[in-house]
Amino acid sequence: MLDVAPDSSQLVLMEAHYQLDSQLWLQPLPAGSPRRMEVMAHDAAWLPDGKFVFAKGADVFLAEHDGSNAHKLLTAPGPPSGIRFSPDGSRIRFTVGAFTVPGVSSLWEARAGGTNLHPLLLPDWNNPPQECCGNWTSDGRYFVFQSTRNGLSSLWALADQHPFWRRVTRDPLQLTTGPLNFGSPVPSRDGKKLFVQSWQPHAEMVRYDAKSGAFLPFVAGTGANQLDFSRDGKWVAYVTYTDGTLWRSKSDGSARLQLTYPPLLATVPHWSPDGTRIAFSGSKPGEPIRIYVIPGDGGRPEQLTSGENELDPSWSKDGNALMFGVFPATGDPEFAKIMLLDLKTRALTQVGGSQGICCPRWSPDGRYVVALSGADNQKLMLLDLSTQQWRQLAGKMGTFGYMTWSPDSRYIGFDTGFSADSGFFRVRVADGQIERVVSLKNIRRFFPQWGAWSAMAPDGSPLVVRDISNQEVYALDLQWQ
Repeated sequence: MLDVAPDSSQLVLMEAHYQLDSQLWLQPLPAGSPRRMEVMAHDAAWLPDGKFVFAKGADVFLAEHDGSNAHKLLTAPGPPSGIRFSPDGSRIRFTVGAFTVPGVSSLWEARAGGTNLHPLLLPDWNNPPQECCGNWTSDGRYFVFQSTRNGLSSLWALADQHPFWRRVTRDPLQLTTGPLNFGSPVPSRDGKKLFVQSWQPHAEMVRYDAKSGAFLPFVAGTGANQLDFSRDGKWVAYVTYTDGTLWRSKSDGSARLQLTYPPLLATVPHWSPDGTRIAFSGSKPGEPIRIYVIPGDGGRPEQLTSGENELDPSWSKDGNALMFGVFPATGDPEFAKIMLLDLKTRALTQVGGSQGICCPRWSPDGRYVVALSGADNQKLMLLDLSTQQWRQLAGKMGTFGYMTWSPDSRYIGFDTGFSADSGFFRVRVADGQIERVVSLKNIRRFFPQWGAWSAMAPDGSPLVVRDISNQEVYALDLQWQ
């Protein structure tokens, strides 16, 4: 749900997909059938006068209340969201995310007609910027927003009593200081309260036990959010959801060793075939995601690439090459591709036929590569390296999640977390036969930055991360001085 109409007669909804822009729908209130809009966007809102504003790609459009007769107001330096007009209708403010740098976002302002676009806050106020989700108070005196520092999200207010042509010089006022995270502030219409979201992330990795039919804790107490087994099954590498650091331990949880430290954030680790190295994607504040490798016994992470949005490193059978996915600066998934890095020569080449395909996983026997259609993540694609031919292995199941090969390279495990009947499945490579292993409808999935994770343990049992966070809505009393 993106917004409620000013007269409370309808909602604007967006389909949930792993892509930037999706289909919008209008849902009548208090009841009725949703109606498909002729708009593809990733954010939308109504203005007090009933006009409709939406964001598509990096552009912001203004339209009639039903999305018709749209015309472009401006082009932002990144995908805009949280679009809000000032109560007097003279200005527009919104959040701008970075196509290639995860977790970085900033607040921008322009005139209502789209001119004089500029950052709202000084460049060094929070470096790198992590501000979002702003809203004006009903009287237009303050602009309340969310800012994240050192992993904690707090609420701030910026006095807004000056004319547009005069830049606000007063520093923002901090409204909350923890220990909970606070965000998404919505001032009440009478200006006396501030409705906010509050959360404290907690998660646990669980393994499906077929005998008991239950999900049981796995590597308990580690804070693991993503995990990968060594080929012999004796070691695991995992990333913690608390601070994005990479660890390794034995499969029973002993011999734990922290491998990376903040501010480097790690994701999707994978052991080398000989169990001596771990490849992963990593990002530093204000920088794009790159491919790294680190010894399993500890050491200095080595950065292997210097591009933009490089994800999902996967090892060749001999450990001499890495295959990984790339999302370009445009943010358009149609331009995703898969690259091959020779670790001996450092030669980098694009995998043939991989345009518009992402997220590769090399089979343990070295014969196949499984990947996802980059446009919508709704097709499971398989590359046979002996013929260099791609084919669709599975589709029409909704949006695919993470993928895992079985140790014998015969099966691929995956989940369909965004479908109405979500579950964990495995597909047989030989003939494409799909088997549902377990339903995930009753599991509250944990959704960090890179989405809900899942995998297969070496014995084929599904692994998922269950969300046990505290998430609440608060009404804070406001007293402005």
